Amino acid sequence: MAKPYHILVIEDDPDDAELIRLGFEKHDEFFLDFTTTGEDGLKKMAETSYDLVSVDFALPGISGLDVLELVREFDRYIPVVMVTGRDTEDLQVVAFQKHATSYVAKSVDSFRSLPHIFEVIIKEARFNIEKKTIQKDEARARAMIRCVLKNSPTGIYLLRDGRFRQANPKFKEIFGCGDEELIDVPFWSVVSPENFECESSEKNENGISLQEFGVRRKDGSICWAEMLINPVVYQNDKWILGNIIDVTEKKEDKDELLRHDRELTALHNIIMRAIAAAGDVDDLLDGALSDALIGLAGMEGGGIFLLEDGRPVLRSLRGPVEDLVRFMDRHPVEKLLEDPQIHAADDGAEEEGEKEKEGMRLWASAPIEYQNKTTGLLVVMGRRDYVKEDEFMALLKKLARQIGCMMEVSARLRSR
Repeated sequence: MAKPYHILVIEDDPDDAELIRLGFEKHDEFFLDFTTTGEDGLKKMAETSYDLVSVDFALPGISGLDVLELVREFDRYIPVVMVTGRDTEDLQVVAFQKHATSYVAKSVDSFRSLPHIFEVIIKEARFNIEKKTIQKDEARARAMIRCVLKNSPTGIYLLRDGRFRQANPKFKEIFGCGDEELIDVPFWSVVSPENFECESSEKNENGISLQEFGVRRKDGSICWAEMLINPVVYQNDKWILGNIIDVTEKKEDKDELLRHDRELTALHNIIMRAIAAAGDVDDLLDGALSDALIGLAGMEGGGIFLLEDGRPVLRSLRGPVEDLVRFMDRHPVEKLLEDPQIHAADDGAEEEGEKEKEGMRLWASAPIEYQNKTTGLLVVMGRRDYVKEDEFMALLKKLARQIGCMMEVSARLRSR
């Protein structure tokens, strides 16, 4: 069923009003209200909502053109048709200047055509109103999206064919991009793959994955983030929608707790080995070295030396013995026994390939004290990028001291 049309007809001539009424007699979708003056018509408009107003040019009181102006002040968009018996070009021009929607000259034929004319005008007006409403809603939605993207506490980005189609300020902050425009920029140009370290990744049956990763920004700082990656298909195009949360602080707190847990576990296990009194000295040192490497995150190998006749003798080993021998050959023993220290990775490396290999590693040593004198040496080796020097050296010193305590406790227990 067609939507009804509500029409206000302002017509002072009763014969013309009757002809208009007869023209709509067979059109049940139209509902007509009649007034004979412009003043009464304006009152009607204030009381009732109309789809179209038909105004006669020659009216008692205020003229049809004045009514037209007042209607436009009341409603900018309602269709207004000027109906007149004076069909002159000048009048048409004036009517349209005052924003009449259409102009109809009075005649028997035109009165019969009014239902069709009014229907076309009303449908076009409704279409334009709907179009304006949609445009306004779209503009409001775009403004809201921009506001959400700008103020979102999470990073949001949209990729197609591996290139950015959208990236909000928080995303740029997390990746250290500044304010540069990222539209149509490849994802991997923002952060090179070698500076991107994925720590964990999960994917569900819908292809949505959750990743935790670390990224080295352009300024050299490292940011840890959790990223939810959602593949989207829209109009046969494949898109990637990503949401990123900066979890650097959370990650650092978690790592700090794990570090303390590893440290305490390593220190505890070393002294417990002495109390258990299981195995000989070499067994104790072998277990203590394993504990030390667990406590020192990122350390991959090393050894424990005991002094025999003033010379360091290797009693426990993890990793290639050649590397440890090469390290000991580079450093005077008396210097190693002075203080805990981190050593330049390429000290003594002669060949370029050897220097490059050593440059990625860290060597550190700490003297072991037993029976109130320095009796040994703890040496460890591992990845340089895992080390925070102050924390690392403090733990290395504690571990060396704990190994000395282990040796002393073990000796006392065995002497009973």
